[in-house]
Amino acid sequence: MIRFIRGASALTIAALLNVGCASVFVLSPVEGPTSKLNPLPMMTGYISGVGSEAGSLEVSAWDGEAFEGKWTSGNLTTLETGPGPLWKSYASAYGDKNEVGSAVKVIPGHATLVGDHGTAMEFEFYAIPDTKVAIGFAKDKKGNVFRLYF
Repeated sequence: MIRFIRGASALTIAALLNVGCASVFVLSPVEGPTSKLNPLPMMTGYISGVGSEAGSLEVSAWDGEAFEGKWTSGNLTTLETGPGPLWKSYASAYGDKNEVGSAVKVIPGHATLVGDHGTAMEFEFYAIPDTKVAIGFAKDKKGNVFRLYF
């Protein structure tokens, strides 16, 4: 998994823990203006309801912008047969469906949030049922693409 996190340390990955009913996640920039910054800024957030049909999502950006809202789920699918547009666009360059296995059933999650500074961001992730493990991508309207891990 660490091979996909450009600029993140093993300590960052070790910080991905479950906190009560919410999971902590990290967004690592992989494309766009933010991915060119040094040091590479990371965003963190909390997500609840992983493995269910819906939940809440909160993100704190490195520049102080806060995102908060709800995510929803689609039908049980696999990464081989049912990935969404962000996965189709970026997984071959910045991820690998073999991280969870292409035939493993996954629960897709999606959200579009607008931060308190007006930035819109789309989230797409795939959770493994009966776990709090998921992978995915987020993209903002400024041309930044982020790899999502929790």
